Amino acid sequence: MLKAISFTFAVVVFGLAPLTAQYCIPQSTALTCGFDEYISNVTITDASAVAVLNNTSACIGPPAYEDFTATVAPVALIPGATYNVSVTVGNWWGTDMVRLWLDTDQNFSFEDVNDTLVTLNGPVANAASATVTGTFVVPPSTLGGLTRLRVRLVYFGWPVPASCANAGFGNVEDYSAATGATLPPEYQLNGPTAALDFDGVLASAYTAAVSGSCAGSPVTACINGFGNFCDVFINAAPVVPLSAGGLTFGANIVNLNLAAGMLPVFGAWLPLGPAMGTCPVMFGAPMGSLSAQLVVIDPTATGGVTLSQASQVNGITGGSLTLLNADDVSYMVDLTAAPLCRATGVPFYGTTYTQISVSTNGVVSPGTLGVTGWTPSVAAAMSNPGSVGIWSDWESNANPAASIVVNGSGLYGGVDVTYTNVPYWGTAVTSTYNVGLDALGPRIEGITGLGTDPTGTGIVLSQGGGLATDPGATAFALGGPFTTLTPTTDMLYNIGTGSPALGGGANNIWFTALVGGGYSWLGN
Repeated sequence: MLKAISFTFAVVVFGLAPLTAQYCIPQSTALTCGFDEYISNVTITDASAVAVLNNTSACIGPPAYEDFTATVAPVALIPGATYNVSVTVGNWWGTDMVRLWLDTDQNFSFEDVNDTLVTLNGPVANAASATVTGTFVVPPSTLGGLTRLRVRLVYFGWPVPASCANAGFGNVEDYSAATGATLPPEYQLNGPTAALDFDGVLASAYTAAVSGSCAGSPVTACINGFGNFCDVFINAAPVVPLSAGGLTFGANIVNLNLAAGMLPVFGAWLPLGPAMGTCPVMFGAPMGSLSAQLVVIDPTATGGVTLSQASQVNGITGGSLTLLNADDVSYMVDLTAAPLCRATGVPFYGTTYTQISVSTNGVVSPGTLGVTGWTPSVAAAMSNPGSVGIWSDWESNANPAASIVVNGSGLYGGVDVTYTNVPYWGTAVTSTYNVGLDALGPRIEGITGLGTDPTGTGIVLSQGGGLATDPGATAFALGGPFTTLTPTTDMLYNIGTGSPALGGGANNIWFTALVGGGYSWLGN
């Protein structure tokens, strides 16, 4: 299918004596978030694989222009250095293209000879998500200072994206960039007279010291004033870089968010005593973000004060985990540990589990034992570990747009495992669906894209492990049996060739736990 294309062009009007120059703002006039392409993530890493930019954003409607110059720390780029870039695109169309520009001479234009950094092409086929990658060298002639980086996605190429012209479809993101052989630091570092960290995480001049722990779980703080009078100040907010709210104090950088208000922990200039220079000092991870910075009275320092790095800990609740795409693998996932951080487990056949095993072949097994086989059958489902899902010979690593994501805050308060664009082995046929485990019972929802395959695709809910003694249902269609199943032993299966939708047009199956064990089901 070819989308209708329209072209309009930005008009730049120059006054006789402009006092301030501005960058052009290109627009994409026909973007619809559920259908058209958009930039979901931009990541740039240096030669040491350290990220100088990692920004995730949601789809927005027309004009599809996003200005991150005031909300994302400047991208630190050194002239002559090589960087890797990856851009993830939602709703990818096969003719999409991405280009990056840098205003190397700071003249508010991206059209100079050295300003184009790299053009990225992707897969020919349409996909729900695609990531394009490449490398670029910052031109050695780039002026030092603060300038602008532009990332643009366009449909149909034209044959290549333009930095300023409007388009019918696509997305534009602008970032600040700090360039120069010696870039100004963004974050304070620990020094010989002031040091603080949470769980051993240290800052660099351009990256903050940020750690994550499940809310309420222990965090280890190490604090050292090196024998001087000192104090720890905290606030319930993330740390800020110098260019986005930080302040200079003598030779130090204050990276705490002063607008959030600060609270001295130990009182004004009281020595830390036994805690000084020792670990651990333990506290529970907060709900949200907490940051802290150590202030030390140091007569040898300019201004008489030195600061430690500002450390931040994020309290995580119900996070998500993206599993590595692979073939015939089962991953054991601890629901209570970061990044999922669930306070409770999930029920399955009357037992609550705090660990689940997620198979790349389409099924979720509560507990530590998972399914790795690729040939579904009733006999195997009855003898395998208990499981629920769509069992087939999936090959997630064959499609860059495929993903398997575990969400610790599922739709109904449980855990959701979402398989997206996972192809059947050796074919281009892909499937997308969600497996849920919660108090209401297991769920298989949003089933799309099941295709014909030679070994069959199995809809399976089984207690497994020798406890499954009844082959159960052989077809799932609209409605359900609404019958009282035999407690404990009655299993449900549908082993057979898949189709774009289940029998009768069903794309969702909800299983309801029965008193005494077993499940009934409803197709929709």
